[in-house]
Amino acid sequence: MLAVEMWRMLNGMAWMWPTMAGFLLMILAGVTSYKKARAKMSYETWWIIHVYSNVAIAASFMHQELNGQMFVGHSLNRLYWTSLYILMATAIVVFRFGIPLVRSVQLNLVVDKVIIEGPGVTSVLMRGRKLRGLAAEGGQFIGWRFLTRGHFLMSHPYSLSAAPTEKYLPITVKDLGDHSRSLSVVELGLAVDKVEEFFYKVDMEFSTYKSDSEVSRIRRGELEVAASSDDVKKVWQLCEHARELTLGAFDPWKVAGGFDPSGLVKGWDADVAAKMLVVAGVESVLINAAGDLVLRGGQISEGDEVKPWNIGISSPDDVNQIAKTFELVDGSVATCGDYEKGAHIVDPHTGLIAIGSRSASVVGPDGALCDALATALMVDGRDAQRWMGRSELAEYCFWVINRDEETAWSYGPNKGH
Repeated sequence: MLAVEMWRMLNGMAWMWPTMAGFLLMILAGVTSYKKARAKMSYETWWIIHVYSNVAIAASFMHQELNGQMFVGHSLNRLYWTSLYILMATAIVVFRFGIPLVRSVQLNLVVDKVIIEGPGVTSVLMRGRKLRGLAAEGGQFIGWRFLTRGHFLMSHPYSLSAAPTEKYLPITVKDLGDHSRSLSVVELGLAVDKVEEFFYKVDMEFSTYKSDSEVSRIRRGELEVAASSDDVKKVWQLCEHARELTLGAFDPWKVAGGFDPSGLVKGWDADVAAKMLVVAGVESVLINAAGDLVLRGGQISEGDEVKPWNIGISSPDDVNQIAKTFELVDGSVATCGDYEKGAHIVDPHTGLIAIGSRSASVVGPDGALCDALATALMVDGRDAQRWMGRSELAEYCFWVINRDEETAWSYGPNKGH
């Protein structure tokens, strides 16, 4: 029987199983080249399948060497064809991987900016060093790979939109296929990378747990605020403003060890990060900075309908239960309480643990101020009525659970539900 003989051949002859795999890969490459089959696949899928033809050749090589009629007993033939195969494999490694890798290291190319020029047109500005050494001209095509998902395995030819300068090299791509269409996604990856770098920088500057942070050095008197980074100066000023608005209920200078902006900086850095993503073209953003939320653009449904985010506030008696819900398209939500972290907020008026509220939430346009106001509500409780009616806070909403009673109260335009 044919099946029995096939089985014997596969198991009885050297290297037959790899050869069969190579044969099937070659058939796959041929079938997918058929016009109707090709029309149903993306270029990237078709390209990967045809790359496997190299694998098919390699898989069949040893069987040919050991069993091929023109090789058995003909050492010169074997040497000649083996040399050709080695030369071909070397060319693939050198030209497909080696030269691009060496050039990338030499030029140190990274994506600096992605610009959506218009419908279906994207410009990518790359930054590097000694780029004039490419001796390239505007309009010249170069094969590009981008180290991001869906763009690394294969290169695509895109033309330079202008001659490179010493440090910059631009390409402009028109939407003609899956790869070119998805280049705008590179912008999102670039924006996320920058946000991660920003969060790392904030931690290095503001952490009270890192002895070499700028805030720690300020607390020890080793660094003047005037000599600190722009971000630290900005947060210092925001803390002063929040202290003034809350009549001292929020005061990061009246804590053990000195200046501690932790009650404001979480909301601030989440706010800055959200702005970075929006500028990069992200339409819907939700950032959760340890419970402080910053939201932009609402929730976008499959039909591109924009719906408000539904933000639930946990009950202090059971964090798995939602005690209050706010609907919000753009803005920030900050909540303070002692039911998860314990009593950790100090009343700057007395120096003792704050007992004004059991839980306090603030909804408003600015993440930093929402964070600070929630802390101030934990201190003042009902006494916050002395300052929450100020005109500067007209866009902010407050929801407070009283400490010693099973009651809550709210103030502001968004009462929630």
